[in-house]
Amino acid sequence: MRAPAATALAASLWLGCLQAGPAWLAVLALAGLAVGALLARRAPVAALAVAALALALAGSGMAGARLALAERGPLPHLAAQAAEVTVEGRVVTEARPTATGGWLLLRVDEADGRAARQRVVIAVEALEEAPPLGARVRGTARLLPLDEEGFDAHLRAHGAVARARPAEPLPSVAPPPALLAASTTVRERARAAFHEALDPERAVLLSGVTTGDLRERPEGQRERFAAAGLSHLVVVSGKHTALMLAGVLGLAAIVGVGPRGRSAVGLAALAWFVVLVRWQPSVLRAGATAALVLLAGLLGRVRQPLRLLAIAVVVLLLSDPLLSRRLGFVLSVLATAGVLLVAPAVVARLRGPSWLRWTVGATVGAQLGVAPVLLAGDGGLPAAALPANLVAGPAAALAQTVGLLAAALAVVSPAAAGLLAGLAGPPLAAILWAAETFADLPALEPAHLASPVAGLLGLAVLAHRRRALAVAALLLASALALGPLLVPAPAVTHLTAAALDVGQGDAFLVEAPGQAGAAAGPARMLVDGGEDGALLQRRLREAGVDALDVVVLTHGHLDHGGGLPAVLEQRDVGALLLGVHPDPPTGAVTEAVLEAAEVAGVAVQRVAAGDRFALGAAEVTVLSPPRRGLDTRDLNELSTVLRVDGAHGAVLLTGDAEVRAQERLLQRPAPLAVDVLVVPHHGAATNAEGFLAATGADVALISVGHDNPHGHPRPDTLTELAAMGAQVWRTDLDGTVTVELASDGPRLRERRRRGQRGPPRPRRRAPVTVPRRPRPLPAPAVAWPRWALGDGDRTLGALRRPAGPRAPSGPAGARRAAHPDTEEGARCPLRASRTPTSSQRCAGSPSTSPTPPGRCSSPGATTSARSRRRVARTTS
Repeated sequence: MRAPAATALAASLWLGCLQAGPAWLAVLALAGLAVGALLARRAPVAALAVAALALALAGSGMAGARLALAERGPLPHLAAQAAEVTVEGRVVTEARPTATGGWLLLRVDEADGRAARQRVVIAVEALEEAPPLGARVRGTARLLPLDEEGFDAHLRAHGAVARARPAEPLPSVAPPPALLAASTTVRERARAAFHEALDPERAVLLSGVTTGDLRERPEGQRERFAAAGLSHLVVVSGKHTALMLAGVLGLAAIVGVGPRGRSAVGLAALAWFVVLVRWQPSVLRAGATAALVLLAGLLGRVRQPLRLLAIAVVVLLLSDPLLSRRLGFVLSVLATAGVLLVAPAVVARLRGPSWLRWTVGATVGAQLGVAPVLLAGDGGLPAAALPANLVAGPAAALAQTVGLLAAALAVVSPAAAGLLAGLAGPPLAAILWAAETFADLPALEPAHLASPVAGLLGLAVLAHRRRALAVAALLLASALALGPLLVPAPAVTHLTAAALDVGQGDAFLVEAPGQAGAAAGPARMLVDGGEDGALLQRRLREAGVDALDVVVLTHGHLDHGGGLPAVLEQRDVGALLLGVHPDPPTGAVTEAVLEAAEVAGVAVQRVAAGDRFALGAAEVTVLSPPRRGLDTRDLNELSTVLRVDGAHGAVLLTGDAEVRAQERLLQRPAPLAVDVLVVPHHGAATNAEGFLAATGADVALISVGHDNPHGHPRPDTLTELAAMGAQVWRTDLDGTVTVELASDGPRLRERRRRGQRGPPRPRRRAPVTVPRRPRPLPAPAVAWPRWALGDGDRTLGALRRPAGPRAPSGPAGARRAAHPDTEEGARCPLRASRTPTSSQRCAGSPSTSPTPPGRCSSPGATTSARSRRRVARTTS
């Protein structure tokens, strides 16, 4: 069978696996394959078409059967009842980091004595406390159902049917099998050797590029690699497998092993390597392809790489049709196909050293292969992927070679392995430099394909033989693409509020002009950060924000705080504000945010109703929660509610405040009258009667995810907003929306949908400036009386980010070195200027004002291991 036919069959099977159907389709597919076999000699084209259709039916039937069998066991029924059962099973995945700890999959063999053999997902607080891969555990857990969308859908693709919540960590009753235990020992010894020889950031990176161990990987490193298009370097796949086999086969040849013997040795080494680096989708693809190459050598058959890749895909999908839905598998196959198809053509057209031509060809081919999938995703295709990979690719190959040798040596002598691992320092530094340098460049989105730049680039390719026309097209395309980057961002002359499109969650950027005579530029405050740190970072880059004066976590829910650790790690932040109340309930999200702030050296301030501080020329007043509390532990009710007053209007940011908090605010409604309202709780029907009307807002902003399962925003809320005459902007329909409070009223300054770069798209309802309605209170910087605020009137002083360059990214030690005042008691809650004395007042406060109360962050010079672990796993 030739490569095109094999590719067509593999694609047909893949498409069928994506559309799960009834199981009887697989039986029908057998008949189709028989018909195709009969037609093979007489009508090969018809036989190929019949076989492709049969494989599509087979894939659909097998995928449907796999899902049906997973749902037929007892666990989904028990989860629907939230039953508490005694489970016994085997851990089938290593613990993987999330924003709130980690998760792993457990294959439950028995539930209350009943045979199950189904997978459940278990959350763990710390990765180090999770049972090892392959261990057998037994204990009591409550089963809960999985949703059909979001992260639960990702877990279903891994075969999970329910969520198990143990009352306490499940104890191990049997150790892992010998092979798994040996591989875990090798990974641990290699990781220890890497940390002994290198700084933490490089050691974690070397573990990733060598064994795929990313448990301690900082969130900031993950963000930079994704933005620069370098994530594949820390995913074990074809390059790692090729390096390992080259070393093994080379040693076998040196000691005199024949060709067939070398193939046998390679197969054994390949099986061990797959276990060592864990069988992720990309590893399975690379391992299956390499095994076919070795088997072809044993059988003396002709090796056609593209045909072998197609056969590997067919074999893997027949063994597990759910692999078709795994992003790692998709990207791995497409990247490999792109290299096989495109790289030779690119190499033939280039001049220069062979290694450089093949590096460029492989990089171009891989990027073209994965481009359709990345363009369809939310992150887009990093525009800097090609130059970043040209720099980091060769460095990664060198680091991987050193890492693999050091990992093998660590089994015998960890000390010698550490000395060898030190040689990987320079190439690892080159990889980190490439990620840091190219991370801030924009990403290509589907909208760019219809842009004039894309058309001119296409013209340059088509007219490559007419050099003058091609050069002119390239120059014009470059001018159109780089022109907007050379135009300075518009100055912030009025108070603005932007609802950042981060999906189902909240992230609001408030910008205010700097104070008169200030040279620091506009002041910026980020209120909440959604649940996806990578998406939040992209939105801030699109807004041109690299530093923040204030970050506010309104309450500790994942859709409000999950993305903040990444911001605290990677951007210069002046202070982190959280609400204060008696006996505050703690949660994993809040702890992760606090510990990220601690490691990054960001001051932490607790605030309550009545507190005020300056944000440039604007003033921020805290309206909730009250210092005396609300007699509730509901995090939504304890949301921090802020009012921001500018020269020409005010904004009210409400978090997820619900009926009880709103009723308290309505007792003194004067501060509620604003021009722009952030609608509480994503537009849910949880508002107190008259609360929305009391704001009298001209513009209402709703941060909400597209097609979210909660039904946000609710029709009742939209009806009430329409009745009060507010113009409503929603992130699910309008994308990122920026409203400016000008002298003639609030007006839309920008609307940027996902995938959009440049001017906003036209819409049927043209945005207009909203006429200002009479207000009972003046908008600019009101010094509210005590009776209006309810909990006293404290001026916290200006919260400003520190002057000077941004703190260097990297390990916790490097960040702390930039803040030498971390001895006990030396840090001021509002970080603006520092002296190494514990009696320093908070910078920006009037000389007569006392130091603001609240929780000052004053850790010792060394971050606890628990803090480092939690910050490293902030998002998955």
